[in-house]
Amino acid sequence: MTTHPVTRHPGAAWLYLGSGLSSALGNAISNVVWPWLVLHRTGDPAAAGLVATCILLPSIIVATMGGDVIDRYGRKRISVISDIISAASVVWLIAVDTTVGATLPWFIAIGIFGAVGDVPGMAARTALVGDISERSGKSLDWLAGANQSIMGVCYLVGPALAGV
Repeated sequence: MTTHPVTRHPGAAWLYLGSGLSSALGNAISNVVWPWLVLHRTGDPAAAGLVATCILLPSIIVATMGGDVIDRYGRKRISVISDIISAASVVWLIAVDTTVGATLPWFIAIGIFGAVGDVPGMAARTALVGDISERSGKSLDWLAGANQSIMGVCYLVGPALAGV
Protein backbone atom coordinates (compact mmCIF):
# COMPACT_ATOMS: atom_id res chain seq x y z
CA MET A 1 0.00 0.00 0.00
CA THR A 2 1.47 3.31 -1.00
CA THR A 3 0.76 6.51 0.80
CA HIS A 4 0.72 9.83 -0.90
CA PRO A 5 2.24 12.84 0.78
CA VAL A 6 -0.25 15.41 1.97
CA THR A 7 -0.06 18.69 0.10
CA ARG A 8 0.10 21.45 2.69
CA HIS A 9 -2.28 24.37 2.39
CA PRO A 10 -1.58 26.77 5.28
CA GLY A 11 -4.68 28.76 4.35
CA ALA A 12 -6.90 25.75 5.11
CA ALA A 13 -6.65 26.48 8.84
CA TRP A 14 -7.81 30.06 8.34
CA LEU A 15 -10.68 28.99 6.09
CA TYR A 16 -11.73 26.42 8.68
CA LEU A 17 -11.61 28.96 11.50
CA GLY A 18 -13.41 31.56 9.39
CA SER A 19 -16.19 29.15 8.53
CA GLY A 20 -16.52 28.21 12.19
CA LEU A 21 -16.66 31.88 13.12
CA SER A 22 -19.42 32.70 10.64
CA SER A 23 -21.43 29.62 11.56
CA ALA A 24 -21.17 30.06 15.33
CA LEU A 25 -21.82 33.79 15.14
CA GLY A 26 -24.88 33.24 12.94
CA ASN A 27 -26.24 30.60 15.31
CA ALA A 28 -25.61 32.77 18.38
CA ILE A 29 -27.39 35.71 16.78
CA SER A 30 -30.35 33.64 15.56
CA ASN A 31 -30.77 32.03 19.00
CA VAL A 32 -31.63 35.50 20.31
CA VAL A 33 -33.31 37.03 17.27
CA TRP A 34 -35.80 34.24 16.54
CA PRO A 35 -37.73 34.47 19.85
CA TRP A 36 -37.24 38.22 19.87
CA LEU A 37 -38.95 38.55 16.49
CA VAL A 38 -41.86 36.51 17.80
CA LEU A 39 -42.10 38.74 20.88
CA HIS A 40 -42.00 41.81 18.67
CA ARG A 41 -44.68 40.45 16.31
CA THR A 42 -47.05 39.00 18.88
CA GLY A 43 -46.28 41.01 22.01
CA ASP A 44 -46.66 37.73 23.88
CA PRO A 45 -43.66 36.53 25.95
CA ALA A 46 -45.26 33.07 26.18
CA ALA A 47 -45.26 32.82 22.38
CA ALA A 48 -41.56 33.70 22.30
CA GLY A 49 -40.88 31.03 24.92
CA LEU A 50 -42.94 28.52 22.98
CA VAL A 51 -40.95 29.16 19.81
CA ALA A 52 -37.63 28.88 21.67
CA THR A 53 -38.76 25.58 23.24
CA CYS A 54 -40.09 24.19 19.97
CA ILE A 55 -36.74 24.97 18.34
CA LEU A 56 -34.69 23.50 21.19
CA LEU A 57 -36.46 20.15 21.62
CA PRO A 58 -35.88 18.84 18.06
CA SER A 59 -32.25 19.98 18.35
CA ILE A 60 -31.82 17.74 21.37
CA ILE A 61 -33.40 14.80 19.57
CA VAL A 62 -31.29 15.33 16.45
CA ALA A 63 -28.16 15.66 18.61
CA THR A 64 -28.57 12.06 19.76
CA MET A 65 -28.50 10.91 16.13
CA GLY A 66 -25.82 13.36 15.00
CA GLY A 67 -22.84 11.04 15.43
CA ASP A 68 -24.39 8.36 13.28
CA VAL A 69 -25.31 10.90 10.59
CA ILE A 70 -21.76 12.31 10.62
CA ASP A 71 -20.23 8.83 10.36
CA ARG A 72 -22.60 7.82 7.57
CA TYR A 73 -22.34 10.92 5.37
CA GLY A 74 -19.00 12.45 6.34
CA ARG A 75 -17.78 15.31 8.52
CA LYS A 76 -17.21 17.80 5.76
CA ARG A 77 -20.53 17.13 4.03
CA ILE A 78 -22.57 17.42 7.26
CA SER A 79 -20.73 20.60 8.24
CA VAL A 80 -21.57 22.23 4.92
CA ILE A 81 -25.14 20.93 4.78
CA SER A 82 -25.89 22.17 8.28
CA ASP A 83 -24.75 25.70 7.39
CA ILE A 84 -26.83 25.62 4.21
CA ILE A 85 -29.88 24.56 6.25
CA SER A 86 -29.31 27.38 8.76
CA ALA A 87 -28.90 29.98 6.02
CA ALA A 88 -31.91 28.62 4.12
CA SER A 89 -34.09 28.96 7.21
CA VAL A 90 -33.27 32.66 7.46
CA VAL A 91 -33.99 33.21 3.76
CA TRP A 92 -37.18 31.14 4.06
CA LEU A 93 -38.41 33.25 6.99
CA ILE A 94 -37.78 36.44 5.04
CA ALA A 95 -39.59 35.02 1.99
CA VAL A 96 -42.57 33.88 4.04
CA ASP A 97 -42.77 37.18 5.89
CA THR A 98 -42.71 39.26 2.71
CA THR A 99 -45.26 37.10 0.88
CA VAL A 100 -47.82 35.84 3.39
CA GLY A 101 -46.63 37.22 6.72
CA ALA A 102 -44.79 35.22 9.34
CA THR A 103 -47.16 33.89 11.98
CA LEU A 104 -46.40 31.83 15.08
CA PRO A 105 -46.74 28.47 13.25
CA TRP A 106 -44.36 29.73 10.54
CA PHE A 107 -41.80 30.83 13.13
CA ILE A 108 -41.98 27.42 14.80
CA ALA A 109 -41.79 25.37 11.57
CA ILE A 110 -38.96 27.37 10.01
CA GLY A 111 -37.12 27.58 13.32
CA ILE A 112 -37.24 23.80 13.71
CA PHE A 113 -36.02 23.36 10.14
CA GLY A 114 -33.06 25.67 10.78
CA ALA A 115 -32.17 24.20 14.15
CA VAL A 116 -32.05 20.50 13.27
CA GLY A 117 -28.70 20.86 11.52
CA ASP A 118 -26.97 23.01 14.11
CA VAL A 119 -25.76 20.40 16.61
CA PRO A 120 -24.61 17.81 14.05
CA GLY A 121 -22.98 20.64 12.10
CA MET A 122 -21.02 21.83 15.13
CA ALA A 123 -19.98 18.27 15.94
CA ALA A 124 -18.93 17.64 12.34
CA ARG A 125 -16.90 20.85 12.24
CA THR A 126 -15.15 19.92 15.48
CA ALA A 127 -14.41 16.44 14.11
CA LEU A 128 -12.77 18.03 11.05
CA VAL A 129 -10.01 19.55 13.17
CA GLY A 130 -7.65 16.58 12.64
CA ASP A 131 -8.03 16.70 8.87
CA ILE A 132 -7.51 20.46 8.81
CA SER A 133 -4.46 20.15 11.06
CA GLU A 134 -2.86 17.65 8.71
CA ARG A 135 -3.77 19.66 5.63
CA SER A 136 -2.67 23.05 6.95
CA GLY A 137 0.38 22.02 8.93
CA LYS A 138 -0.96 23.74 12.05
CA SER A 139 -0.70 21.71 15.24
CA LEU A 140 -3.82 19.92 16.37
CA ASP A 141 -3.64 21.59 19.79
CA TRP A 142 -3.35 25.07 18.33
CA LEU A 143 -6.16 24.54 15.85
CA ALA A 144 -8.54 22.94 18.37
CA GLY A 145 -7.81 25.71 20.88
CA ALA A 146 -8.35 28.44 18.29
CA ASN A 147 -11.61 26.83 17.17
CA GLN A 148 -12.94 26.55 20.73
CA SER A 149 -11.86 30.12 21.51
CA ILE A 150 -13.71 31.39 18.44
CA MET A 151 -16.83 29.44 19.44
CA GLY A 152 -16.72 30.86 22.96
CA VAL A 153 -16.28 34.43 21.74
CA CYS A 154 -19.11 34.01 19.23
CA TYR A 155 -21.52 32.84 21.92
CA LEU A 156 -20.58 35.88 24.03
CA VAL A 157 -20.58 38.47 21.25
CA GLY A 158 -23.45 37.05 19.14
CA PRO A 159 -26.28 37.90 21.53
CA ALA A 160 -24.89 41.43 21.94
CA LEU A 161 -24.82 41.85 18.17
CA ALA A 162 -28.37 40.50 18.00
CA GLY A 163 -29.39 43.25 20.40
CA VAL A 164 -27.85 45.90 18.18
